[in-house]
Amino acid sequence: MNINIICGKPKREDKYIKPFAKFYLSLHFPNIKEVNIDCPDKNNRQRAPDYFLIQPKIAVEIKEVHDEKETKKLNTINESVKRLREALNELNAKGQSLNATYLLQYPENLKIRKDMERDVAQKIIDAIKNNQSNFHINNVGNFKIVDKIVGIENKKTGVILINPIVVKWINSAETIHNNIKHRINKSNEQLGNVKANKKILLLVNKYLFG
Repeated sequence: MNINIICGKPKREDKYIKPFAKFYLSLHFPNIKEVNIDCPDKNNRQRAPDYFLIQPKIAVEIKEVHDEKETKKLNTINESVKRLREALNELNAKGQSLNATYLLQYPENLKIRKDMERDVAQKIIDAIKNNQSNFHINNVGNFKIVDKIVGIENKKTGVILINPIVVKWINSAETIHNNIKHRINKSNEQLGNVKANKKILLLVNKYLFG
């Protein structure tokens, strides 16, 4: 089946519409050998669906399903880890070197206020020098040294931050419901602004663990 997107500028959603169109049309319209796909919402700012399959007259609106709460939390953790790592490396380079490389597990929900990472890094180094394998930093959380690398083969010293292993139960149905319910009304409005034989809301799973 030949699928031609005639929207002009490429859209991010193009990677979803082509495989969907091929699957859906081959299943429900096996006689169609070629389909042209237009983009009523060319700039993602109009109240119209993302795509319109011209030959079968099918409108398709695409919505990615994210666990927005989890994504925001992970972004905060990653940013905190990045700033803390830079602060640790900076202190280590300025003479506060350690005698080995330490693998340090940071708190599950690590969150460090901006401009506080250097203070946290100093407390980590002080705790390690005091031979503390488990220690708590106020307003940050619990840290744990899980390994220590020493010897001639280890030429570098410092702290390597590692992610804590956390097992969670994932409620997929609830996640999808909570993250699409606020999009449904807008999708209905977009799909309602075109005349079509069929109107489809295509949900794309972008959940981090799904």
